[in-house]
Amino acid sequence: MKLSRLFASALVTSAMAACGGSGTGSVADPSYQSAAPSYQRFSIAQSDADAVQPTESAQVSTSQNMQADCHPHLFQRSHEIVSRVNRHFAKLLRHIEDTVKDNPSLKSGNTHVWENVKDGIDRRFTMTGATNADGSATFTYLLEMEATSAAKFVTVFSGTITTRGSAGVDGGAAASAEEKGSVTFDFTALSTVITSEKARGQITDAFDHLKDPVKGINRTAALTLTNFLPDRGMVSTDTLYPAQKDAISPRVGLTYVPWNNRKTVFRGGYGLF
Repeated sequence: MKLSRLFASALVTSAMAACGGSGTGSVADPSYQSAAPSYQRFSIAQSDADAVQPTESAQVSTSQNMQADCHPHLFQRSHEIVSRVNRHFAKLLRHIEDTVKDNPSLKSGNTHVWENVKDGIDRRFTMTGATNADGSATFTYLLEMEATSAAKFVTVFSGTITTRGSAGVDGGAAASAEEKGSVTFDFTALSTVITSEKARGQITDAFDHLKDPVKGINRTAALTLTNFLPDRGMVSTDTLYPAQKDAISPRVGLTYVPWNNRKTVFRGGYGLF
């Protein structure tokens, strides 16, 4: 919190923070703001439409059909998978975006801390930065949340990012830049704070975003799911590969062993596929 010369002013500041008001701490370092987590930075995309952040109330009903027009293929429903993974990412990233738009509550050395309360949930986001020998910068992320009635913070998001290039990958300057790192979304921890959360487990996103002045931006992401159970509407094997109950495919097979030594076997079969 920002130190004040007047005790009364400090009380007003504390009251504003407790009610989720705007932060009144020191202005954030621009390098921290530009490296902060966002939906644009971490969403995975097949098209520009995937970069549009879903609304907080957006849900996908299990009644939505993803029936295949023909035999299901591994990549046939990849866009649906992308949109549903992004929806899970947005659950946590919107808390960070909502928090860092204010001034930090605390700046100490190379650490920035933002904290505010919204809808009975205390969100505390911490970034720590360091400059590397090659001129790049590395930042660590930590988002902690607690229900105000619980008085116990839990970590719901963490990770690191290393940035190269002053303009950044999404900056307007035509210069080379790179963002590389790994972040973990913990939905089991989130469910202990927001009891309506249905997803469980963790998703880790190992990303590498490279900007070339000529070739443009190339974004890659490797996702690791740990004990992950999605909430309602996430792609499952039942919806990705729906059962076809009206497609009858009879088959018959025959195996014949003519001699007792079992070294020779005749097999035959017939079926409709």
